[in-house]
Amino acid sequence: LALAFWMLGLLNNSSYVIMLACAKSISDGGTALVFLANVIPAMMIKLSAPLWFDRVSYQIRIYAASVCMFASFAIVASSGAHVGYELVG
Repeated sequence: LALAFWMLGLLNNSSYVIMLACAKSISDGGTALVFLANVIPAMMIKLSAPLWFDRVSYQIRIYAASVCMFASFAIVASSGAHVGYELVG
């Protein structure tokens, strides 16, 4: 069980690092925008989590996190040069 949580934490952190590392290619001169687009959703979850985390099982949370991570990479990869879509991803 500890290994599973370690792997999930590693995968979660790797997506954050990959998005920040490619910030220059996502938005020239707007790396702060990429940083904010990367941090604000997580901050909103962390601020609201005490209100609803007890109502959602681990299985659903892990599934939702996996889907969101895959979707973010897919949106950034397929958006071409449209900065708005890349920031959503």
